[in-house]
Amino acid sequence: MRITVFGANGPTGRLLTGRALAAGHRGSAVTSIRTPAPMAVPCSTGCFCPT
Repeated sequence: MRITVFGANGPTGRLLTGRALAAGHRGSAVTSIRTPAPMAVPCSTGCFCPT
């Protein structure tokens, strides 16, 4: 499933993003901070993959 997580740098967003990635989902992480979420980096396919 392709999902979007808003607030991905917050505690709940990090937990949700990590679980979604572990379950094999793809998607986008939206944050108010301009740095990437610490547990994910953009892949060549446009999804976010664990570091």
